[in-house]
Amino acid sequence: MSVFFTPDHAFSPIAAKRLFLWVSVLFCAFFVDLGEGYAQSKDTRQAETSPVFSVPAVEKSEIVSPWIRIPHGKGITHIGYQPGRQKLPAIGPKSFDVDDRKRPYVLDSLQHRLVSVAKDGSIRPLISMPKDALDAVSTEEGLYVLQEQFSQVTRLREKGKPVVYPLPKSCTHLERTKNGVKAVHRHGGFLLAKDGDGLSETPAPSLVAELVKGRIVVHPRERSSEPLAVLDVPVGEIVTSVRLVYGDDAVFWLKLASTPKKGSVLPQFSLLRLERKQGDVRRYLLPPAGEASPSLFLRVAPDDAVYVMNVRETETSMYRLPL
Repeated sequence: MSVFFTPDHAFSPIAAKRLFLWVSVLFCAFFVDLGEGYAQSKDTRQAETSPVFSVPAVEKSEIVSPWIRIPHGKGITHIGYQPGRQKLPAIGPKSFDVDDRKRPYVLDSLQHRLVSVAKDGSIRPLISMPKDALDAVSTEEGLYVLQEQFSQVTRLREKGKPVVYPLPKSCTHLERTKNGVKAVHRHGGFLLAKDGDGLSETPAPSLVAELVKGRIVVHPRERSSEPLAVLDVPVGEIVTSVRLVYGDDAVFWLKLASTPKKGSVLPQFSLLRLERKQGDVRRYLLPPAGEASPSLFLRVAPDDAVYVMNVRETETSMYRLPL
């Protein structure tokens, strides 16, 4: 008689349940590892068949001088900046904008105000801002302010009452488009009506950039299709981090940090601009190598130029990138 059916050796109900749980865990772990391996191999195969571009070497990159430099300090004549302490992040300008007359504005988050900036770096306070203000965009229809705590956009005008747009989803920033201002979230955004307080959702593909076997790969977050672009890193350089800061169907902007394979270990931060159809890749170095990781903010202005705000400990610099 088989020992599995003798009364002396029969499994107890508790032992049987434990055995079943262990088998289930091992079964699930096997298929998770199999799925991850398949996803990684799929990414590698797709990266090998996608169009490949080359990242310009550091010595062939464009060094852009600051357009405007704004010193940090205390009082109404300076932009506020508070360095990070232990686990607390630094507090400085959160966003900026450039209107159709090429006049820059900065959201001074430490002093809760919006200021205009002259070419010599001097500032002029314009209006007090809510403490939870994340972004502000100036248009002919008024000043749009994105608020984090109340999850809403408020449009302010010189005449008339403020217009409030409640947002169904939490948004990260505002974008100026040809059809109006859009509040952007992870999977798209909400287009704000110009002539009222309504809004319409505008889904858009969510794109990310990551390193795959030493290459920079730009692809949809859902990975439902092939990568949109693959970039080869220059020989003698190691990219330590990459992030997509702006992207649509035609143009990608990426922030990356890199170090040479030999020599200095200080990171070099730069911006990449990839125009897919023409295959044009430009690289802009800012700030100089060796500085702490900068807080870079990018804005596409009404004149189709790209402006960058770089927040450092001592000053905030603005750049106008040639296209």
